[in-house]
Amino acid sequence: MLREIKESKAESTFIGELPNGCRQCIRGEKLVMFVTGICPNTCFFCPLSENRKNTDNIFANEVPVKKDQDIIDEARACSAKGAGVTGGDPLSRLERTLQYIRILKAEFGERFHTHLYTSGELATPEVLSKLESAGLDEIRYHIQEDPKVILPALLTKMDVGAEVPVIPGEEEKLKAIIKFLDGIKAKFVNLNELEMSELNAAEMRKRGFDTDGNLCNSITGSFEAAERIMHWAQANTKQISLHFCNSRVKDVYQYNKRLGLRAKNMKKPYETVARGCLLRKGVIFDATTDDAKKLCKEYTFRRGRIECSVMDAKRAAKSGFRAAIVLENPAHDCFDVEVEPIKSKKAILY
Repeated sequence: MLREIKESKAESTFIGELPNGCRQCIRGEKLVMFVTGICPNTCFFCPLSENRKNTDNIFANEVPVKKDQDIIDEARACSAKGAGVTGGDPLSRLERTLQYIRILKAEFGERFHTHLYTSGELATPEVLSKLESAGLDEIRYHIQEDPKVILPALLTKMDVGAEVPVIPGEEEKLKAIIKFLDGIKAKFVNLNELEMSELNAAEMRKRGFDTDGNLCNSITGSFEAAERIMHWAQANTKQISLHFCNSRVKDVYQYNKRLGLRAKNMKKPYETVARGCLLRKGVIFDATTDDAKKLCKEYTFRRGRIECSVMDAKRAAKSGFRAAIVLENPAHDCFDVEVEPIKSKKAILY
């Protein structure tokens, strides 16, 4: 009997049950806790950016972490109900990783779900015991060659699975890994669509891979290979859950959902949420705070401009000020997505 392939709300496909970490990711409720860019491996497909790869920088989503409170503040700003602890390999900085898991559990409670990504090379029984004691709920292995690396984790109470990229031409290797993990009763396998980034592009092309031309920079053939594996798994797996996480889930759906939560939490009284995840507001350029007091009911002087309601910005334009309606990305490193100038009705006389 064939196992059913289902579709998630993010248009990804899965067999069995979605891992808890994936459910939160799809809803935008997961804090991305980047512990370090240090890793014992040099995977050619590593997608990290220049300010993260091989560095010891720390980020909570896009926020550079200087103190523990930065993590808590960002989790609150995004209404996070869980965290994905990632890198690099978080186990390269074990004490830091344990500290952050404990901080999040202490602040938000035991129901705050934490899952961690690792190559497994540093996941000794002693390390796994420390992770479990700190409160880690789920561990995901980036299996390179030998799937037996996962065996020690099965002796813990944590949910244990694998997360691997779908590399065109390596379908049989992935099938063997899935078959083995199914046999030892691992909980899940996540199949990730392979993507090209600025730093991995040269290594990708050296191996004959290129993008298929879409906005997510996914590699030609990866999507189709993952679909074939999912159909194979219908008849060739028994209990393990599989999830094909295509590039749109991470790059579009999850990110926008998280931004939407942040926008609702962070918006000022004169801002509205537009397109589900952007902040819509008015802005007045080249105006002083005295001007703003006369023109605006509520305002903020920020980024070298007066930010206010769209109505107040239109009023300012009628008075001759240069003004616009702005759609802003509400992430920590915010930027304007659209700027629509408001036509001025008259010139200011000095």
